[in-house]
Amino acid sequence: MDMPYARALFLNARRFPQKPAVVFEERSWNYAQFYDRVARLGALLAAHGVGRGDRVSLLSENHPDMLAAMFAALALGASPAPINYRLKDDDIAFIARNSAAKVVFLGKGYGRYGDLMADALPKAHRMSLESIDDLLAEAKPLTFDWTAATNLALLHTSGTTGRPKGALRSRWGLGARAIEQGFSQDDRTLGVMPLCLSYGYGYSLLPLYLGATLYLEADFEAERVMRLLEDDGINSTFMIPTLIQRLVDHGKFASLRCPSLRLIQNAAGALPYETRQAIVDRLGPVLSTYAASTESGPYANLKGRDILRHETASCIGRPFFGSEVRLLGDDGREVDRGEVGEICVRGPCQYEAYLNEPALTAETRRGDMITVGDLGRFDEDGFLFLVGRKRDIIKTGGINVPAGDVEDVLARHPAVAEVACVGVPDRAWGEAICAAIVVKPATKTEEIDFAGFCTQHLSRFQVPRKFVFLPELPRNLTGKVVKDELRRRILDRGGSD
Repeated sequence: MDMPYARALFLNARRFPQKPAVVFEERSWNYAQFYDRVARLGALLAAHGVGRGDRVSLLSENHPDMLAAMFAALALGASPAPINYRLKDDDIAFIARNSAAKVVFLGKGYGRYGDLMADALPKAHRMSLESIDDLLAEAKPLTFDWTAATNLALLHTSGTTGRPKGALRSRWGLGARAIEQGFSQDDRTLGVMPLCLSYGYGYSLLPLYLGATLYLEADFEAERVMRLLEDDGINSTFMIPTLIQRLVDHGKFASLRCPSLRLIQNAAGALPYETRQAIVDRLGPVLSTYAASTESGPYANLKGRDILRHETASCIGRPFFGSEVRLLGDDGREVDRGEVGEICVRGPCQYEAYLNEPALTAETRRGDMITVGDLGRFDEDGFLFLVGRKRDIIKTGGINVPAGDVEDVLARHPAVAEVACVGVPDRAWGEAICAAIVVKPATKTEEIDFAGFCTQHLSRFQVPRKFVFLPELPRNLTGKVVKDELRRRILDRGGSD
């Protein structure tokens, strides 16, 4: 079990007081300065009654004070509960209510959500990160009681119920990640993933846990990222496939030189073989790609020269350090090597439960193991291959989208007779959501804006990027849509990039 993350930061402030901890928009805070900010934020939170078992919500793009507020909450025994700022207002309000937070931090430019937060959390105290400097100047740094510190965070993710699910996680396996993936206290780590997502949260805490330097970016901008990689001696970074693809597709990638770079950690989706090849050809064997779920954490990792071991993206590597991966049959017994089974994990990163969702939590349990909802097989060398999904989930741009959520919206359109959604290969997004629609008689599809209709009812990442119109959907004898066949028909029509 990893030590409390806030205490690790405290110890690093003693070990490396003058070492840069966080760099953001050309400004740098050393470990002593950054920990002082955490301690002052802790005093502000404590003054508003935040303590063990409470929650602190944050609605903001990436910013060092967002990160500092997370550490302060953890040090007090409270749980950070960041909110995905890219969601629609009703989902943001739902997550805020679900968190039952005592304090809400609103980032720069997010003051417009004040009324929404007041309605969702009428008893919570709201604080603006835009005006935090004056409050911190007056606050006395708090001496934390480390017996109260926790690593428990509440992170919401899209769920099969149509509403985000709140995953409670205290085990992030930061030590296991450092060993498996090669992160080091000597690193300069570039962080471009949103802190409000579990991937961005875990890997942004990791450098500060180890005593490394985190170069935190508010957002991803390919040209700026390449400049940082070349000029600032970045050693490691973590990105989803969409961002890696943008990097490779940029005109300056062919001349990119970053000899200090040792690791690009990819997650949340497969990379096309040509993209993996382009990274290796330009930068060497720096790419590592791991498979994970919010519930299980990382469970398999493909790295080094093994990145080019197979042209297909179905090979996801060997089991992650410290994780036990078993493939279970329908009878609950482990299948033989080479046979297909449900991927189940026991490891240092698995979650505790979904908040207020005991039935959904139970669905993810296989005894003391967690199912990741996918089917896989092991080859004779110990590599794990994805074979298919047990749940109808489309992973697009690193985000899990239940196909049923999109289908339910499109089915409400008056011109739609039938609809089914599948994921199709997409160079930029890993998978793109494709909606196959059977329209009602006499419908002129060219006159209907189905994407615009979806935009009214779904978050941006849930809106299909492709629409195809079919005379009928392929179904089996029981009337269920055969999605493998549907996907094949779409691909035969050229429905992928």
